[in-house]
Formats: sequence, structure tokens, C-alpha cells
Amino acid sequence: MVLSDMGRGYSQLSSVAEYEAAFREWYAGLLLKTGSHDQALAAYHRGLRGRFRKDAKAYAQRCLNLATAYAKERP
Repeated sequence: MVLSDMGRGYSQLSSVAEYEAAFREWYAGLLLKTGSHDQALAAYHRGLRGRFRKDAKAYAQRCLNLATAYAKERP
């Protein structure tokens, strides 16, 4: 989904670092479109139109909870 949204194919990326860079670029675009991480994560899960669905909101909350827990564990 990420690659097709960006107009790229698997053959255009040759390393994990390139895949990560493509995802960051795509996610930054979602963040700009939605205005917040919870909305961007929900859109990642269900698409822009589906980001207000209950399961998309729950997914976003789980991701944010994990990020918060991870940040607390790091020194």
C-alpha cells in the first residue's frame, strides 16, 4: 500500500534502509494530511476515509500506548 501510494514498486527499493526511508516519507505525508499522530496511525490502519472507524481509533491508541511505554523504558 505504501509503495503504491508513492508510485513506487518493490524493484525500485533495494535495502531495508530504502524501505524505511520510503515509509517515513509516506507517513510524514499522512501526518500532514491528518494533523496528528493518532489520526495518521488510524489512516495507516484503515485509509483516510476509514480513519474515524472504531477499530482504526483503537489501533492508533494501541500504537501510541506502545510508543509511550517504549519511550519510558529508554534512558
